[in-house]
Amino acid sequence: MKIGLTSMNTGNLCEPTLARRIAQLAEQQGYDSLWTAEHIVMADPPVRMPATMRLLDALHALTFFAACTERMELGTGVVILPQRQPVVLAKELTTLDILSGGRFMFGIGVGWQEAEMNACGAQMHERGARADEYLAAMKALWASDKPEYHGEFVDFGGVQSYPRPLTPGGPRLVMGGYAPSTYRRTIQLAYGWYGFNRTVDQTRETLDALSSLRSRVRRPAELPDEIEITVAPPQPIDRAGVQAYAEIGVHRLVLRPPDGSSNEIEDFVRAHAPRELGVA
Repeated sequence: MKIGLTSMNTGNLCEPTLARRIAQLAEQQGYDSLWTAEHIVMADPPVRMPATMRLLDALHALTFFAACTERMELGTGVVILPQRQPVVLAKELTTLDILSGGRFMFGIGVGWQEAEMNACGAQMHERGARADEYLAAMKALWASDKPEYHGEFVDFGGVQSYPRPLTPGGPRLVMGGYAPSTYRRTIQLAYGWYGFNRTVDQTRETLDALSSLRSRVRRPAELPDEIEITVAPPQPIDRAGVQAYAEIGVHRLVLRPPDGSSNEIEDFVRAHAPRELGVA
């Protein structure tokens, strides 16, 4: 079991001095990874989350953390892919992959907040189709000698995008979400799966669904046979909780620090360090 921190670009961690201190403390304490959340805008009136929730851009924040740390993995949990322009995003991800020395994991989801989707120029009913096209288009830019893609939402040819990512074929892809289409993409395309705010029972349901689907969906030989499972549990966790997730096949837990004072956040990071949870 690995232990990371998530939501590192939210709330009081938007303050750069504090964010740097917490990232470096986490590395010293043996955490394996830092993850960022994404919402470009928040619905107002609010839906599920406060309209005034503070979030820095997920990729810019990870670039900052890449400069602050030396060894930690860096992941998005998750970028809402249909809201992003894929040719621009491919360049941004390549840059982060290179500047982090290949430590970056590209976690994506298709989104749930309709007001946000509309504001970014996408529609809820087409978000799955956009996600599929965007992934294919970015892969062409990262891996094809003569990149081109011609689809409903993306259309280009006669272009090149250099430098290519440090990670061959592009950053490791991690799928977030709980729909059958997400599980299909996880098996066919992804290095791993990311679950936010998922209990042990909810995570077990996902793992059972992935296991069942693998009997009908081929996993490419270039991907690791085992899908790395990362989960953000819904509450602070103790050793027994870590063991419960480990027993069902979770590989990494990512914990959310409180949106409190610097001392409160530092105390949380120390109290939930891997050695304190029995996994160092």
